[in-house]
Amino acid sequence: SSSDPTPISSSVEPFSILSQVPVPDQTPKSSDDKAERKAKKQALKQQIRELQLQMKEINAHQSAQKQEKERKKKERQEKLILREAKILKNLSDLKLKTSKTNEMIQRQEEQLAKVRSFFSVEA
Repeated sequence: SSSDPTPISSSVEPFSILSQVPVPDQTPKSSDDKAERKAKKQALKQQIRELQLQMKEINAHQSAQKQEKERKKKERQEKLILREAKILKNLSDLKLKTSKTNEMIQRQEEQLAKVRSFFSVEA
């Protein structure tokens, strides 16, 4: 095809790319390879330990936040309960005062009625 940018008869040998690909040798791993793999493995284990530690810290922080939120919620509930109790006591005191006031008014009206009847009998 004439639109092909590289002509078939290029100066590049067809298998030159394959010669650049590393071919694993069949000999047992060298001590350098073993040491390198061991170092990589240790580095990965260290990263795992650090990530696990971070997870523990995150979980501890979230747990502490949750406990603080629960503590504040409980504190608010206790304040509301105390406030409600205070209001109910004030209401009870007012009812008692109202009752005593009504009794006093009734006694005063009875005494007034006696005085009026006394004067009306006199007249």
